[in-house]
Amino acid sequence: DALSDIDPTIQSVLIAGKAKIASLEGHYHQAQNYFDGAFSIARHEVKKNPGSAANNSLAYVHYEYGLFYKHLYSPGAALEQFVQAQGLNSSAKLKSLLDFQIELLDIENEKKTSLNRLIRFVNRFKDTNLTVMHILGLQRLGILLHDRRNYEEAERYYKDALYLAETNDLQYLVWTIKNSIGLLLHKQRKFIDAVTYYESFIDSVESHYLKSIVMKNLGLRYRVMDKNDKAIDLVQDALEYAQAHGVFSEIPGLALLAGKLIRDYSDTPQQAFHYFKIGYDVSMEQQEAGLPLTGSRLRAVKEYTEYVTSQLPESFHNITVSNYFEWAKGKSWVRVQDLFHYNFFVYHFIHTGIGQKTFKHLDMISTTFYSLAKRMRDLRGIKFPDLKDADMVLPADLYFESLQKYVQLHRDKTFKEAGAQFEHDIYEYLFKESGYNKKRLSQSLDLSYSVVLKNTKQFTEASETFMQPQLEAPR
Repeated sequence: DALSDIDPTIQSVLIAGKAKIASLEGHYHQAQNYFDGAFSIARHEVKKNPGSAANNSLAYVHYEYGLFYKHLYSPGAALEQFVQAQGLNSSAKLKSLLDFQIELLDIENEKKTSLNRLIRFVNRFKDTNLTVMHILGLQRLGILLHDRRNYEEAERYYKDALYLAETNDLQYLVWTIKNSIGLLLHKQRKFIDAVTYYESFIDSVESHYLKSIVMKNLGLRYRVMDKNDKAIDLVQDALEYAQAHGVFSEIPGLALLAGKLIRDYSDTPQQAFHYFKIGYDVSMEQQEAGLPLTGSRLRAVKEYTEYVTSQLPESFHNITVSNYFEWAKGKSWVRVQDLFHYNFFVYHFIHTGIGQKTFKHLDMISTTFYSLAKRMRDLRGIKFPDLKDADMVLPADLYFESLQKYVQLHRDKTFKEAGAQFEHDIYEYLFKESGYNKKRLSQSLDLSYSVVLKNTKQFTEASETFMQPQLEAPR
């Protein structure tokens, strides 16, 4: 409410500041909403009162938005924002911030190797009394040297940054730097020291975002020391903490880590499915909300897909063209269609995503599926499985590996296209199996002779509508 009484030029800057705070706490959706508001006000002000003040405000919003994209692991999009800010800006201080971030991106993307120019920018922050940026710059130099295994120099920069953060009572920066120091101790193979260090400050961390990260890092240190139960418990606690406090940015990564630890180091590896599924679901929800599928979100999606695929029988990958449809012999047409639909949607729910993700991919409305599922359940007693259940079992009389492989071949088709392709291919197969005897085929499928005549006519005439299925490598 107080923002309404402030000069519009400053308003956009303050809202961008709120977006920054939201992003630092992992509230990415909220941050995006703030940025939308900041851009709207700043651009309106540029049109209404063009000049350096309005341009600088819009430039600052672009700058903060670039940092937001860095949080989202989208360096290309971040650079675009920084470049747009440069084109608008006339502020010396903002110029120094932009120069630093662009130089840092070049180094992180390995376009440059020397840190000399970056060091000069960090020293300039000190000379111009940009204390927070000076501290962040020292920490970033420490991280870069850490990654290059120059641990002594990294430690020196971390200690300088920590001293300044503590002296200026910048508690958030104190926690972030201590987290970096804990990681450095681990890299130096001082595992016990790393655990002791994390334990010394974890209870004092008040930021929900940083708390979940520190809990995760301490859990990983326990894992290195073979304290597996303790590691799993702490990572699970970190996930629950992030979920309880809405630290959405960390949920995919924490769920992924919990799943891996449980799969590899517990007596109940089957419980990993639950955590991989959480990571996948949240990642897809965030993508649908507009966040890029990068970083921990992308890793969570890939791990879930690989995990589910690994649970399939080895024989799944040894299907040949000749036995795609052997399961259909002697079955009625209604049963054949039901089995196709069952396997079709099970495949897509596993590999494409449960619910709207699959419906969008198949270009179908959700009510079409729910109507089909209800008809199969009420009339034929066929129920689709609950894929969120770690103990889920796919019935042998419904789930066919060869049919899963067939669906895989046509995974990029829409629902209508895949259905039409299947109808063509299954009729051709069964027609051949019947010895090209239409009467025998109509009896086998429990269909009228006229229907079979209509659907087999295409095999006695030239048709370029469909192509025979060809084996191809899974994507």
